[in-house]
Amino acid sequence: MATEPDWSGMLSQFLSRDPTPMERDLICRGLTMVSERQLVSHLLPIDEAEEKMQYLEQLEKYWKARFLALSGEPKRLYKPLQPLVVATVMMMDLTKLREFFDQTGEMRSAILEKLLLSLCVMPCFIKTVMIRKRNDEVDNFSLKIAGPAIAREESELRAKERKKSHSSESFEDRDGKKKKRQGEEVDRCDKAKDERRMLDRNRCIILGSGNPEVCHILPFSLNSKEEQQRKFRGYLGPAIFCIFSETPKWVDGPPEISPDNNLFEGSDKDDEMEVDEDAEMEIDVIGDEPPSALFAIFCRKVFASRPGVSDKSWNEICLNEQLRNWWGQGFFALKPLGIDGKFQSPVTNKGHVTIYTQIKVQFHWMPRHNDLSRTISEGISPRALSSLVGKTFGDLDHTDDSNPVFALDRKASVSHLVETGDIFYVKVEFRYADRMLAALQIQWAAIKILAMAGGAESLDNVGDHPDYLDQNLNWLGHRGVTIPDLIKEWDD
Repeated sequence: MATEPDWSGMLSQFLSRDPTPMERDLICRGLTMVSERQLVSHLLPIDEAEEKMQYLEQLEKYWKARFLALSGEPKRLYKPLQPLVVATVMMMDLTKLREFFDQTGEMRSAILEKLLLSLCVMPCFIKTVMIRKRNDEVDNFSLKIAGPAIAREESELRAKERKKSHSSESFEDRDGKKKKRQGEEVDRCDKAKDERRMLDRNRCIILGSGNPEVCHILPFSLNSKEEQQRKFRGYLGPAIFCIFSETPKWVDGPPEISPDNNLFEGSDKDDEMEVDEDAEMEIDVIGDEPPSALFAIFCRKVFASRPGVSDKSWNEICLNEQLRNWWGQGFFALKPLGIDGKFQSPVTNKGHVTIYTQIKVQFHWMPRHNDLSRTISEGISPRALSSLVGKTFGDLDHTDDSNPVFALDRKASVSHLVETGDIFYVKVEFRYADRMLAALQIQWAAIKILAMAGGAESLDNVGDHPDYLDQNLNWLGHRGVTIPDLIKEWDD
């Protein structure tokens, strides 16, 4: 029988030999690495799943029966609802679904049409939220194995290509200020990255390992170009209609819009949000909007009011290389649990004081399976869907060997057990807490839907534009409604 090591003696011997700063840092992290954990709620309780599957079956029947009238396509081109659409319905608020399906007559038809139209947007919305750009420094494993010299040459070559491609993107306006040409991609803000590293003490928020990567919560690409920004703006209304039954609690009260519809109260010059004509139309009656519509307006301002608007430290966290890759594939999600505390920074020599808070997040490994996509592509079978849902989204099985339990960090040569329910904290300026919470809420909803639909593979067949959505759609045309009109309807 193995004897227990003399931990006290080993520690005394270690300290007596005058350890290096790196060794002291490692032992300090090891001694303080005690995970905070909190009970997790079911991603999809079984009793809710059974009722939602009944509504899903009704929706599928309505879609099939009205396919020609709604889509304008012949019945021979009919396809069952996509896995991501099915997963969205399964993740919708049950009370909202009951209200929809309890309607009768023309009201029921109008609501189901609006729901189906919103659901058609969801695959593209999830794809946009989950796209993460390759990191040239870390994604190419073969370069690392080949050696630092080759990796350095390749990195320098890519840097030259990026510099060349950006050289003609800007021009000087009449005031001599550099601006991007319309349609060009904005550059990522180094100032925001440096600020995030400072806030996270240049450590991965999960592992505590050094030299992490600064990762966007909602990807930089969703508004890095004007075209992408406008496209994502159009997705937000229907997506929030589907996945949020009410506005998440505001940290410091609901946001207020200035009379000129231009600035959030308390914003500084760096956070001015240019509002186009459509935005002014959407914000006119903000005082009378339902909670979810207010949240949609808030998200459009924060994430889609202009290119690069969310490239800020409040939309970033520090993660190690492996966790970054797994997060991009939807292997895990971070559930926001609100803020924890409120504290101020030391007074600077200019007398400036910054108020900070911490966002409390709960780590969740996502269930992963390969059967659901195939099942749904062949048509919805409530019995088959029920068995899959019960196995992967009911009570959490902590003995399931298919879920990874270790997050590895090759740079620091350390590993740390990370489990569902672990609690972590992200520091952010108090005035931007609502923005970070909104980004985390959208990330949490998107990854849950992605996991339910079969994981990142379910995005493979998602195109660049929502299926069946067109300016000439019969189901809009027969009411004389256009897409912009419909976006306003979602807000009203």
